[in-house]
Amino acid sequence: YRANVEEDYFNILPLEAVPGETEVESYYPAIDTAISKVKTVITDHSMPGNDKPSRKNAEHNNYIDENWTTIGKAYYYRRDYETALKSFKFINKYFSNDPSNYIGELWMAKTNIRMGNYTDAKLSLDKLDQAMDNQAVSSGSKQSKTKEKKSKAAKLNERGNSSDKEEQPAKFPKKIKFEVQRTKADLALAHKDYEKTIEFLEKALEEAKKSEDKGRVNYILGQLYEHKGNAGMAVEKYRKSRKYKIPYQMSFSALLKASVLEGGPKIKKELNKMLRDAKNAEFKDQIYYTLALIELREGNEENAMGHLTNSA
Repeated sequence: YRANVEEDYFNILPLEAVPGETEVESYYPAIDTAISKVKTVITDHSMPGNDKPSRKNAEHNNYIDENWTTIGKAYYYRRDYETALKSFKFINKYFSNDPSNYIGELWMAKTNIRMGNYTDAKLSLDKLDQAMDNQAVSSGSKQSKTKEKKSKAAKLNERGNSSDKEEQPAKFPKKIKFEVQRTKADLALAHKDYEKTIEFLEKALEEAKKSEDKGRVNYILGQLYEHKGNAGMAVEKYRKSRKYKIPYQMSFSALLKASVLEGGPKIKKELNKMLRDAKNAEFKDQIYYTLALIELREGNEENAMGHLTNSA
């Protein structure tokens, strides 16, 4: 769906591209089918529903937490946030010593942000921060390293045979560190705290693995730095975003935005060359408008008016 989401490049983009209220309706059949299939798997493997959590200890399928996570995510993208939250709370409550607990906590934060429950989202993110800090401290001791080498089977056996023994916290999954920082940035952006948003997005970049994520984060950082009046950093981020796998229109927008901020004969020559490229035919109005902005910044009002006329 990400490839088909329409973006508003005139405003700061959302940190995560998700279907809007109108767009999501076309995805209902696929999402509902996925939910139905996962629920069938749960039933076939005697997995506990969140209405019968007492059956959890009798469960022999090691992937129950992943199935409930999948259901929660499906409802999240369906924009059924209340139902999604129930799934993530279920994971958070009944898998407290599994890595999935942290994943559930993360998605609780994401869902609460969508619902406008910013205080609850902050509580979840604070818990994740604390878990990451504790993991960093404990990883330095030999004792914790020994415990981390236990196999999953041994851990499952220990859970089943020793209910009164205090269990060690699960290892924090590295794969969600990027998402944690991006979600912290999302919460800061909801509060229009642009300084904090930039801080968390810069940290997210350090954890990003996917080219699409690196490209989108750099583009949004460009927008934020431009909003803050830091043209130099904005240009750097816009230029950097184009090195990664991002939609053509985002790459095109990044080029135009950087061009306006940089200006100069070289940039204007590059833009005029783009006007002659057939693949940019539908974007000619934007290119002319960008040229007009550059001319205005340079005090060339007559040239600017000519470009504005062509952009109309």
